[in-house]
Amino acid sequence: MGAFFVYILKSAICLTVFYLFYRLLLNRETCWRFNRFLLLSLLAFSFVLPLIQIHTTNPAQVNTALVYAEDWLIDEVEEQPVVDAVAPTTQSFTWRQAVVVIYIIGVLGVLTLNLVSLWQMRGLLRRGKRTPMPNGFPQKDVQLVLLPGNVSPFSWMHYIFISENDFNHQPREIMIHECAHLAHRHSWDLLFCELCLCLQWFNPAAWLAKQDLMTLHEYEADDAVLTAGVNAQQYQMMLIRKAVGTRLVTIANSLNQSNLQRRIVMMLKPKSGKWIMLKSLFILPLAALTLAAFARPIVRQATVTLKDVVSVELPPTLVSSYLEAIEDTIPYQVVEEMPAFPGGIKAMLDFISDNVQYPKEAMEAGIKGRVTVMFIVNKDGTLSNTTVLRGLEPSLDAEALRVVNSMPRWAPGKQNGKAVRTRYVVPVNFRLQ
Repeated sequence: MGAFFVYILKSAICLTVFYLFYRLLLNRETCWRFNRFLLLSLLAFSFVLPLIQIHTTNPAQVNTALVYAEDWLIDEVEEQPVVDAVAPTTQSFTWRQAVVVIYIIGVLGVLTLNLVSLWQMRGLLRRGKRTPMPNGFPQKDVQLVLLPGNVSPFSWMHYIFISENDFNHQPREIMIHECAHLAHRHSWDLLFCELCLCLQWFNPAAWLAKQDLMTLHEYEADDAVLTAGVNAQQYQMMLIRKAVGTRLVTIANSLNQSNLQRRIVMMLKPKSGKWIMLKSLFILPLAALTLAAFARPIVRQATVTLKDVVSVELPPTLVSSYLEAIEDTIPYQVVEEMPAFPGGIKAMLDFISDNVQYPKEAMEAGIKGRVTVMFIVNKDGTLSNTTVLRGLEPSLDAEALRVVNSMPRWAPGKQNGKAVRTRYVVPVNFRLQ
């Protein structure tokens, strides 16, 4: 679950950055179809980009901070050493459990709203009167549903919902508008947006992106009406009159759902030139910067040569002694053959579980979590320089150090077939049951 939360948070960061880019550079342009395609692409890209894993040997401060945050959020992994203890009856609800519950409630809430909208639409289909499309609208597979009352027209998939009064008095402008929604497959855009909202319901950028996409849908439909030869002023007056209609379904494209004043302004605004689309190329360096920020640092063993230290020739025996001294001083981070606990990982897990003693004060306080211990496996397999890399609570930190220091000799790490000092990290999870 922790890894999933890291992915969701990364995608939320991407979506927020990309949406701000769109909002600042392209939101007021009149290349509506291109903007719609770009906005959908940015939504999809925000979920794909966090899946791309890159590494860097020269991490910046932001890389280190993000990696630390990732490790802090990720839950316990089964392969990691785990300490079990009996939980006290007064154990409180942890923040991690609260976050999981709140997130799931949000996801279920968005899903419920969509299911309610679909259920309402199903009810309208059952109560409405289906009638053939008027002359001049030969769209295949499109079904017209007449509804009683003052209802704002809307469309969904291959259905057009319209009040009987509108159908009898002003069908042409409304039908052209709603048929444009169906022809451009706007319903599929909304389904994709709702899926994004289910995963990122907590992200304001996701809601704003959906609202902007629905506005672009209205721009495209309005443009189709004017292109069909409808008088602009007459159409605008019709929109003003229909602005008071009741909107019954939130998931569909409704005639009165967008900012009416903004739509009228866009109708009168001249079309943007094609060169405006070049602005979208700025997303490439923006995506590269975001990807670089997510890069995970690689810690490599420092390679020190005699040439880096002195510029005169020395006897081979002195060179060999110098290199051995360097190896003894600077431990390796990664070697060809990593150090190993006698019996392997499972034996190490069993050793820690059998020997750790959950501190009474930490148990009574309901404290649990991960203590990361770092140490050096020497050439002879003994452990040294044991330290807490990331602590949790003094008593738990001390217990993790005690257990690691009591470990038997390890098989040392090897580089080029030779035993070397190697740094090793063991996360110990203190977990209450």
